[in-house]
Amino acid sequence: MVASPVTVSSGNSVSFSYHHLYTLLDFHIIGSSGSTISAIRLTGTDLAYSGGTMDISQTTPSGAYTVNNITGTSANVTVTLTSPLSLSNSPQSVYMMITPGHSGESIYFDLNIDGTWRRINKTAPTGGFARGTKYNVAVNADNANIIFDDPIFKAYFVSHFDTGSDGEISPAEAAAVTDDINVQDGSIT
Repeated sequence: MVASPVTVSSGNSVSFSYHHLYTLLDFHIIGSSGSTISAIRLTGTDLAYSGGTMDISQTTPSGAYTVNNITGTSANVTVTLTSPLSLSNSPQSVYMMITPGHSGESIYFDLNIDGTWRRINKTAPTGGFARGTKYNVAVNADNANIIFDDPIFKAYFVSHFDTGSDGEISPAEAAAVTDDINVQDGSIT
């Protein structure tokens, strides 16, 4: 947070207005009882950085503050929970701070459910995430899709088993595969 600069005479009281530099995401997570989440990862473009310099005397902008000499940009922000979050039909909150912006870009929201990473695709709001704003994001962990490390293997699965025609493989679609899969000569890494 940054306080708005003020000038006061000796002996007068001071009131500060604080302005948040970042965006707060409040994920309201539900899912099947018995499953747990140990980590949450958001993937996009330049969601965070490890260092930079900001002139705190700059006029409070309507958008993001100007940060110079940014180092260590990251497309991933991960929250690792010290105790696993037990899923239920009652929403539970997990908070994450990210840099403002990202208008209309695809954001991937990954959940580590029972030791396996799964993904939910989201789109950043029109106009991007606003500085100093809290966004409530409803997440049903049961809707998280399987993550494939190999794009050729994913393409094979989607072309053969994507019954929802959404370009993804849900846990239910993966569980429905009961036959042996022959992927020889498929260039799968």
